[in-house]
Amino acid sequence: MNSVCRSSRWVVLGLLLLAPLASAKIVAKHVWMSLPSGQRVLIDWGLGELVATGQAVPPTNATTPGQKQLLARRGAVLDAQRNLLEALEGVQVSSDSTMVNFMAKDVVRTQVEGAVLAAVVTSESWDPTSEIYTVEMTMPLQPVRAIAVPAEQGPLTPSEGAPTGIVINLRGLDAVPSLTFNIYTADGALVVSGASGFYVAVTATSDPNDVADALSDARVADDPFVVKAEAVAPNRIDVIVDPQAAQLLREYFAARDYLGEGRVLIVVD
Repeated sequence: MNSVCRSSRWVVLGLLLLAPLASAKIVAKHVWMSLPSGQRVLIDWGLGELVATGQAVPPTNATTPGQKQLLARRGAVLDAQRNLLEALEGVQVSSDSTMVNFMAKDVVRTQVEGAVLAAVVTSESWDPTSEIYTVEMTMPLQPVRAIAVPAEQGPLTPSEGAPTGIVINLRGLDAVPSLTFNIYTADGALVVSGASGFYVAVTATSDPNDVADALSDARVADDPFVVKAEAVAPNRIDVIVDPQAAQLLREYFAARDYLGEGRVLIVVD
């Protein structure tokens, strides 16, 4: 059964993208994923969330209006959870792997299914005429990222003078969002492995260096370090920076757990 997205949140995203392009704005980078069933799931890389709808009708043995609504809701939740799990299988974890590779292991699949079961219903509706119950469910990507790539270090105490966040400018480089990515120098030296962040997009400006609106994002404000990537790797996921930026990034990531604190923004077009 094909779901129609009617949630206010998705309407707002659409309005943002259709608004007059008067000045540069930062919006959440989101991607629609079409499932074999015809339903679509939203991957909101800007908020780090996966959003899916589910629909169901009551079983034929339900007789009272209350029974019909309750059982239809249960079916709609199960449908949304199936859609979330199916969408997760296609999410890029790194430059050479998707979640389906990790989920081939029974223990990992069980953990991922547990994360899906923790998804919350963010909107729901019941149509008494058609007897269709519709739910929208949202789950954060961070628990899934932690399952696929466990953290190697514990929390760090921020060093005096360290930036409040990291902003990586990938504008104009045709980068693809992923749960994790590596940062290299042009000669192939590894700077940071298993990095992660929130992807945001700039609209209404042709200047590839324009990321000013991202600097006021609460996740990186008030004094973020901004690095303009030289390129992305052929896989369109991993990031290449110049030697000076590489050295600073090594120092900053060693001084503070920006990844664990969610203080990294990746700016794309």
